[in-house]
Amino acid sequence: MQIAEMKARPPHIRFITQAVEDRNASIKEGHPVFFNVDHVVLTPQGSKDSVTKVVDDWLTTSDAQVREERLPADWAEKFRSAYEHWKRGEEVPTEGTPLVMWPAISPAEVQACKSIHLLTVEDLAVSNDEAVRRLGMGGLELKKRAKRYLDASAGPGKMLAENQALRQELADTKARAAELESRFAQMEAKLGMTSPVKSEVHEDTIERKL
Repeated sequence: MQIAEMKARPPHIRFITQAVEDRNASIKEGHPVFFNVDHVVLTPQGSKDSVTKVVDDWLTTSDAQVREERLPADWAEKFRSAYEHWKRGEEVPTEGTPLVMWPAISPAEVQACKSIHLLTVEDLAVSNDEAVRRLGMGGLELKKRAKRYLDASAGPGKMLAENQALRQELADTKARAAELESRFAQMEAKLGMTSPVKSEVHEDTIERKL
């Protein structure tokens, strides 16, 4: 996929649990009563400004925006998936190639991008003018470098990598099958098992002797 065809990137999301006072319960009990409420911290790509919302309200609003065609449906699905991962204590998946895994970027550049919540090569490639400005000198060249990398990855190089991955998967499958066959043969040997053909020959020999 060429960069020109890439869609806008969803905001960076982070989940937290905050204590919220139950005013009715506090009045009834005569002292402050709190309960835990999950919140999401939303930060637009390339920005340092964040907004915090109650997760349940945010997800409900996202579904409504999808119905109104104001929000891509896949964004809402990813939001829910990310929240489910977080509730299970799992790391929220990162969509794309993490900048730390990209060999064409320096540690200092990675930190500069992280400071404005550009976490993947894809984020950087479609970053807006404000984000590029925040990156400072060299920001525009860094964005172009990310574009060139993704364009190249979507070409013949990607097909070659996929082909190599399939070949490796096939080789691994054959190796596992050979290992299972070897283990089965060893089990047969330990149990003194013989094949049905050998058993028939043995029984026929016994009958002739009788």
